[in-house]
Amino acid sequence: MAIATATNEDAAALNALIQQAHAQAGHTTAPATEISGSDLLSIRNGDRLMTRKNDRELGVANRDVWTVDHVTSDRPVVVSDGKRTVQLPAEYVKEHTHLAYAATEFGVQGATVQAGHGIVTDTSNASALYVSATRGREANTLHVVAETPLQARELFVNAMTRESGDRGVEVQREAARRDLDGTAGTRTLTQTQREQAAWWGVDIDRPPERAPADATTSPDSAVVRETEAVRSPEAAARTANDTEATRIARDSAAAQQRIAASGQER
Repeated sequence: MAIATATNEDAAALNALIQQAHAQAGHTTAPATEISGSDLLSIRNGDRLMTRKNDRELGVANRDVWTVDHVTSDRPVVVSDGKRTVQLPAEYVKEHTHLAYAATEFGVQGATVQAGHGIVTDTSNASALYVSATRGREANTLHVVAETPLQARELFVNAMTRESGDRGVEVQREAARRDLDGTAGTRTLTQTQREQAAWWGVDIDRPPERAPADATTSPDSAVVRETEAVRSPEAAARTANDTEATRIARDSAAAQQRIAASGQER
């Protein structure tokens, strides 16, 4: 089985959970001597382990996957791939190995297994999801974590239309947003919130024009009109099904207006 995630942090979190489940089920046992890999997770007898550095003397290569036979008293880890057995010194284990129940999409590229699983997040892209969805010979499953079926669909569609290069642009955009939020004291928007607002036709990065002063017009109603002005006709027709995305967009529009009014917009 191959489990693919978008980031190393996600892979480490899943590895810890899966290792715990295997331990509780009795599939692995505690070693006589404790040792951990680069992910700081203690290695158990029976765990799956990935080597991350080529070493001809040891006979291991980057991204080789092994099963831990046992950890000896002098702390080398004996591993096997079903065909051969090697001993990994403690120093190598600590610096160049980690659990291999889950890995990044790049890490599982080229693997062929019985069943493949992929985790879809707001940083996933089309090429990475293709890798996640094609590792298994008999079955492939993509998992989307969302609050509603509609949000799950949006996450998947956005991921399938996002190229790998888009991730860097979004990271830079989010960093700029955080810088601006730090000077104006406005809320930070996540990538998921941005995509939800975009689905509703709201451009939350577009500073709204300042409404003319009018004692009969409340600031809230002005923000609503400015938000409606940047919506597409199709999006406006969905106002009856108002969601959190529209409230997020309105909050953002109000924040942008306050920034423009205070002269801090840049």
